[in-house]
Amino acid sequence: MRLDPHHPDWFKWDLAWAQWANGDCELALPSLLSMAKIPNMARRMLAGIYICLGRQEEAEATIAEFLKTNPEQTIGGLRDKSQHKYKDPADLERALDDLRKAGLPE
Repeated sequence: MRLDPHHPDWFKWDLAWAQWANGDCELALPSLLSMAKIPNMARRMLAGIYICLGRQEEAEATIAEFLKTNPEQTIGGLRDKSQHKYKDPADLERALDDLRKAGLPE
């Protein structure tokens, strides 16, 4: 991002994910919110960041907004799709637990 000031906006999503994964939710939130437009799928990440920061109401509102266009999304379905994306299964469980706390259905 430093090398290309005209980087794609989704780089900020990836940065926020990395910051969340490292437990630095204080940095992850402004990284994600700095996107010109937050894609609906990024709202899952945003909800997880809000949970990490103890902002339950915002997490629930974010998941509710996400579910308006993705009502089929569930914890179980996400687990099935995401297992191969995580080297450490504990990282996947942390993400799923945050989404569960935010209100994503089982």
